[in-house]
This record gives sequence, C-alpha cells and structure tokens, in this order.
Amino acid sequence: MNILNASGNGHKIAAVREGSVEIFTEIPLNVEGYNIKSGGNRQAEGYSEIIEGTLNRLNDLRKV
Repeated sequence: MNILNASGNGHKIAAVREGSVEIFTEIPLNVEGYNIKSGGNRQAEGYSEIIEGTLNRLNDLRKV
C-alpha cells in the first residue's frame, strides 16, 4: 500500500509509517513524503484555516 504524506519532514513521515504499520500489519507499506504547502498562514489560526489548508494540501497531493 502506498501512503502519501503532505509533508517532507522526516519525523512526520516516520510517525505516519510507525502508526500505519501497527494498523496494517499484513500489508507491505510504502510511505512517501512531499513538501506541499497549505496555501495559508505558516501557523493556522482557527478551525477554518486548518480545514482550508488541509483541503488545499489534499488537492495538491492528488496531483502527485
């Protein structure tokens, strides 16, 4: 299974890999990180900015 992470940060990629291995115990995993910007403030302020940034990253990640 390929898992795409919208962050190229090594610590975040490792966390996704570690959590995924615990859930998908019988499936070979490939976790890849991509530096995708949220299109918003560096530090999101409020729920709406968090959602907007998440959706922006998801849409850009789908293009990979």
